[in-house]
Amino acid sequence: KEKVLETIKKYKLIEDGDKIVIGVSGGPDSIALLNVLLEIKKQNIINFDMVVCHINHMIREEADLETEYVKEVCENLGVECYIKRIDVVKIANNLKRGTEETGRQIRYEFFNEVLEKTCSNKVATAHNSNDKVETILMNILRGSGTAGLKGIEAIRDSKYIRPLIEISREEIEEYCKTNNLNPRIDKTNFENIYTRNKVRNMLIPYIKENFNPNIIEGLNRLSDLSKQENEYFKWIQSHGFDPEYYMYVDRTEQRPYQPYRDHEAGLPGKGNEKIWFQRLGIRIGCHRTWRSEGRSGRKS
Repeated sequence: KEKVLETIKKYKLIEDGDKIVIGVSGGPDSIALLNVLLEIKKQNIINFDMVVCHINHMIREEADLETEYVKEVCENLGVECYIKRIDVVKIANNLKRGTEETGRQIRYEFFNEVLEKTCSNKVATAHNSNDKVETILMNILRGSGTAGLKGIEAIRDSKYIRPLIEISREEIEEYCKTNNLNPRIDKTNFENIYTRNKVRNMLIPYIKENFNPNIIEGLNRLSDLSKQENEYFKWIQSHGFDPEYYMYVDRTEQRPYQPYRDHEAGLPGKGNEKIWFQRLGIRIGCHRTWRSEGRSGRKS
């Protein structure tokens, strides 16, 4: 719970007054997300409301049992639940598309349908740090540019949030075990049919064994760096590059990049640390804290 709360505060995923639609499949990730957010809500750490939505893709024999399981869990927890059954394979065949792509599109359409129906403002999905790494590797294999190295972001379009994005799959499974949550396991996740499953079950274990046992942590760091650099270049593109400009980043409050001219910016008060580093031949300045009284006007 503490790590999830840190992620929520770091990226401002949930704020007082929000109403969240939580996508729950019945698997470990979504069941853990539901229980953690409910715990945070009950302890009044953040004042928000939540509802659950579950979609039955009608692909597997176990799907109906999973739907009943989610319905039962929500009844026991006292959380409103919206359920939809739809034949994803049939729709995919009619559209001549893959079932994975079609399933994702249908899920998000249902998320937004429930969001509007319940007057909610955000959708929470249970993507974790392993999912993020899998996405990065898939993007690399497809020949993605640097934007693809970001993988799955903590928040998208100010609406889709991922509170578990800095939590590993192993931590989630341990949480479920410790709290006796008994989630349902989708056996197709172990079938190496789809690209993501191959990356998860074959490529990542091979890299861990033969190259880097900390591949999950390493690629998550790469994602963070890529996100920072892409944001910086977007700023340059919109403002034009001026060598007199430096970028200052408030790492404490996770504010967006804010540019200040070198002779105007100065430094925060005594004891605050300024960091300079070189990346891609561009000089970027960072300071760890920002206070309104911190601008001394001193030229660095």
